[in-house]
Amino acid sequence: MVEEYPKIDELQIGSTILGFYLVDKKQVLQTKAGNDYVKLYLMDKTGKIPAVMWDNFVDVIDTFGKDDIIKVQAQVQSHQNKPQLRLFRLRKAERDEYREDNFYPQSDYDVEELFNSLVTVGESIENEFMRRLLNMLFEDEELMSKFKRAPGGKALHHVNRGGLIEHVYSVVQVCEFMAEHYKRIDRNLLITSAIFHDIGKVDELTYERSFDYSDEGRLLGHIVQGVIILEGMVNKIPEFPEKLALALKHILVSHHGCFEYGSPKLPMILEALILHYIEDLDAKINSFSMWLDDQVDIENPNWTKYWSLYDRFLFRWDKSYSESEHNKNNIDEDSSQ
Repeated sequence: MVEEYPKIDELQIGSTILGFYLVDKKQVLQTKAGNDYVKLYLMDKTGKIPAVMWDNFVDVIDTFGKDDIIKVQAQVQSHQNKPQLRLFRLRKAERDEYREDNFYPQSDYDVEELFNSLVTVGESIENEFMRRLLNMLFEDEELMSKFKRAPGGKALHHVNRGGLIEHVYSVVQVCEFMAEHYKRIDRNLLITSAIFHDIGKVDELTYERSFDYSDEGRLLGHIVQGVIILEGMVNKIPEFPEKLALALKHILVSHHGCFEYGSPKLPMILEALILHYIEDLDAKINSFSMWLDDQVDIENPNWTKYWSLYDRFLFRWDKSYSESEHNKNNIDEDSSQ
């Protein structure tokens, strides 16, 4: 029987809870006095929370590990002004006690609809070789199964199941606009590159449960892995033009834009430059949106908490501010007539 339980974003300081959570990290540490204790990081699809267990853990510590679902009895406490669980009891959960999708953030979009939209875009590519390349990609059921489930990243952007295809679809939509706006752009090359640009993330990341990097991801990274996937498909298409294959591979290896962010080459083709800025913008918009939603300063809700990654606070601008001002101006104009 599946039991309901309090979600992490619903936990209240001082409450005692009984719930199921995914183990994202497990550590056995020592206090300054030399006493062992357990520290866990637990998560569900609404967030993550640290948890400590000071007593009675010897018999259970080896019965579960990272990515297991555990049932806990705990009190929600405040530690350094942030919620933390003090665990009294825990055990590994039975499979019929929980629903898998309670523990992983999901895309707000229908991934099948996004996939079908990308297939339609692929069919519109006029270059025969790139169209065949995209058909080969979309017809690879194993690869596309991972493409639909993979996150866009481990921590920075589109950090949810389905996040990768969500990111790629968004990038393709902006590329379509750019190709229409700037006539010099080769739409076929830009769109094909946009669909392929992050394909290596299907193997760079692990996402069956918590999100992390695979061994291949740590050793190679998604740029190299993406080129390997692309090259393997190109080699299966007879007489695929060498310059076209070279251009596609260059765009993949340069799409992070600079050496500092992992690109072994700087963009040297116009479409490579455009793709870099579009995919970087889409990632940053998603990243900023997550921070604005999840990192509110409780004492000053107009602002977020300090974001060390970007060295700034974010102001939580609301579109209603400008709409209210618009309405106010209309009222003032009406009253002056």
